Parts: sequence; structure tokens; C-alpha cells
Amino acid sequence: MVKLNCELHAGAAQVDITPEIGISLTGYIAREGKSIGVHDPLYATTLVLSDNHKLAAIISCDLVALDEPFVRSTREKIQSATGIPSGNIMIACTHTHSGPATIYLQDCGEVDQNYMAFLQGKIVEGVQNALAGLQPVRVGVAQGTHTQGVMDRRNPGAPIDPEVGVIYLCDSERNPVAVIVNYACHPVVLTADNLLISADYPGSVKNAIQQKLGSPVLFLTGAAGNIDPIQRGNFQFARELGEALATEALQLLDSITPSLEIPCNVQSQLINLPLYHAPTISDLNRLVALYNKNRIEAEQEGQQLKAKMEQAMSGWADRILDQLRRGMIMDYVPAEIQVFRLGNAVISGIPGELFSTLGRAIKSGAGKKQVFISSCTNGNVGYIPARDAYAQGGYEIDEAYKYYGYPAAITPEAGEQIVNSALSLIKSC
Repeated sequence: MVKLNCELHAGAAQVDITPEIGISLTGYIAREGKSIGVHDPLYATTLVLSDNHKLAAIISCDLVALDEPFVRSTREKIQSATGIPSGNIMIACTHTHSGPATIYLQDCGEVDQNYMAFLQGKIVEGVQNALAGLQPVRVGVAQGTHTQGVMDRRNPGAPIDPEVGVIYLCDSERNPVAVIVNYACHPVVLTADNLLISADYPGSVKNAIQQKLGSPVLFLTGAAGNIDPIQRGNFQFARELGEALATEALQLLDSITPSLEIPCNVQSQLINLPLYHAPTISDLNRLVALYNKNRIEAEQEGQQLKAKMEQAMSGWADRILDQLRRGMIMDYVPAEIQVFRLGNAVISGIPGELFSTLGRAIKSGAGKKQVFISSCTNGNVGYIPARDAYAQGGYEIDEAYKYYGYPAAITPEAGEQIVNSALSLIKSC
């Protein structure tokens, strides 16, 4: 555990991580073709914190996700370049589905290793820039609500998490140093037909606030595994949702009275999320034959999307067959749960797409502390459904794990493990 309990210093920086046009985009199996242009740039935005004894950093990237090996390597490079201990670094992704392929997703875009090397260098650069700008800060926290334009995509009409969370860091004259905004909605306003690089609605949130305040803005996507925007399919909808959230955030900033003495702690825990039993070799051989048969029929009928999906499933089955034959099959997925405390606010980093009911369980169990859930953070294990979602089934339970390359879905206990781990860390930080 790291405890930073005297006068707080902070620095913030934003670096451009937009890839070159022509890179593979990710997030949709239905997407055809590579990127053809840039609608709005992608950024890695960094906040560095110091109490003159210890250092910590939070980084938010306009990307779909990063895997654990990349996060680990990047943390090590940051530590080497800046002295910030790797365990004190949180690397989050907004989860835009209009960014480059940065993790393995079956047939959803090929990861460009040249871009990944560029990305890692830019993230390190951003941390160095933020570190160079350290200054004494005051911190304030507020939470409001936004309910319009979002829904539970599995159960329309079911409760969402409407909280808009804001952390404001400013100097003694109340000049902004950095803003953190947190909201739970999938960044999928832009759909599979979009071939322009974009940060989706989080980019609009940040842009609107930065135009008003001038300081870097970190957007942290909340527990949005089952939460989607209602209006989808064009950039106007992304801008409208983003600007509505920015308006709420700016109103909250006006209500904040920043404090000088801010306790700032960092803690983490590694847990293993169990998987259901993998299919047998005979089951997989049968599935390969079925998927190939379905693909051929779909091609003959001119159903190109269905053919692509069947091809992806065949690729998944072949991948798991290879793992079984080499004795390298997974029966659990490691997951790091990390918490950052800033005064009465706690950012809970979850390495996956947490369902909103689980996010609300963490918030309600945290007592008086104001909790910000940050999904797709320090890795991405895929969807993390609530227990009651399993009986309903659906893509997040029955299919998504195949795109992530797992032999089976995580079990219902996984979400509860994450909630318990997060609450244990929050209560002790």
C-alpha cells in the first residue's frame, strides 16, 4: 500500500496517439475495411500525483482496450523513465469502438505492432510531460446525474447508473490543472459502418470541457458492459451525448469547493476469475465442421456478415483445439483490481467490461466514499456479467468470450469476486 498524506502536487498532459490512416479498426465483427480517415484525434491523457515522497499516475487512452502484457511492459518503461513505481500506475482505456486494433479480438482487426511501439512511447512521453508540470493543487469531488440517451441494451427500461462523477484539480487561485470525468455508457455511438478514426462520445466530452477550461481532461468509462447509447450511427449523436455530459460536468465544477489537504492512496490486488470447463476435442471438431458448413451456406446465399461471423467462430474453435493439444488450456483469467483514492473519491480500476449492476454494488458498498468505476483498466478480460444475467444468456455470456480467445465464459462468481475485491481495497485505502 502506498500512502500519500501531505500537500498534494499534480501535473497533467495530453499526447496525440492517433494512428496513421489505413490502420485496422476494432470493436465490430461487422466492420468491413480499414480506416479511411480521421474524424477526431485520439489522445492519451495523464495525471501525475506526488506528495514529495511518492509518485503515482493515472492515464486514460482513447482506445478500445490494452492487454495485460502491454500494460505491464508500459508500466515498467514508465518506471524506468520517471521513477514512478509500476504498481502506482493506472492505465485505462475509454473503450471507443472507432480506434485501432490494440488487443486480440478474433477477426476484428489485426494489431499493428509498429503502432503499439509508437503508442507505448507516446504514453511514456505523456507521463514525463505531466511529471515535469507538477505544482501544488487542491482537489474537489462532485457527482451529478445524466439519464437521457442511454439504456440497458439487454433489458431496455431497466435501471442504469446515471451518475456523472467529476474530480477537479486546481491551483490556489482555482485555475484548473486537470479534470477527471466518469460516466457509464459504451462508446458505441458510432457503428460498424464508420471507417473514420474517432474517440466517440468521450472525445466530445473532453473537447467541450477543454474548450471551456483549457486544462487536460481524463475520461474514465464506468461500468458500461450492458449500457449503450440510444441514438447511434452518426457523429452528431456522439457530439450531442458528449456535450450533454460535459454540460453536467461543468455545472458540477461550479459547485465544488476544493480542499488543500488530500489523502491519496494506491492499492491493488490480483485475483483469478474462474472459467467454465472448456469444450472437449471432439466437441470442438464438431463445431469446426458446423461453423465451416454454415459459412459456406452463408456465402452461397450472399450473407457476407453471417459468413464472416461463422469464419470467426471456426477460427476460435481451431485456436482452442490447438491449446488443448498443447496442454495450455486456461481454466481462469487473472485480473488486477486497483483503487486510487483522492480525498473522499475512489477510482476503482476494473480490467474488463463490468455490468452496471456490479458497478452499482461497488458504489453502494463503499459507504460515504464517492466511487468512480473505471472499466477496461490495466488490461481487459472481456465482459464481466452479473450473476442474474446468465439465465438470460445473450452475446455477452454466450459469444463474446470466443472473440477474446477464451475456451469458455467466466463463471457467475467472477463478478462477485471483483465486487468483493474492490470493496476490500476501498475500505482499507
